[in-house]
Amino acid sequence: MSARRVVLTGPLPPPVTGAALVTERMRDTLVGALAGPPGRLVVVDSNSNASAPARVLRLLTGLLRLALLVALRRRPAVYVGGAGGELLWFQALVVAIGVRGGGPVLFHHHSYQPIVEPSAPMRAITRWGGARLTHVVLG
Repeated sequence: MSARRVVLTGPLPPPVTGAALVTERMRDTLVGALAGPPGRLVVVDSNSNASAPARVLRLLTGLLRLALLVALRRRPAVYVGGAGGELLWFQALVVAIGVRGGGPVLFHHHSYQPIVEPSAPMRAITRWGGARLTHVVLG
């Protein structure tokens, strides 16, 4: 496991929400599990606790880091702390890039709503992820 690169996307506190706490717990678990030099864990905080330009820059930087790992054939594992609204389009891109990387890709749903009433970005996530995408549903 120490050679694995992991890209974790999702909201982190603050503000404290259920999804942010789950993402934080996953990050803390991965930090403890990934031995070796720094850089094994790439964290992309998707929380809206920054200005819009800063948030967009943070998300684009995360996408570029994931794309670089895929281009270098590092086979990153990808964890997506699922969200709603416009952030689903960002997460659809993460899934699309992640599955091309060859590593495991997990999408953690924090609500049944995107499944019960699928939106265009959720349809893109399931289509682009295909059989390579693992869905974790807790509600």
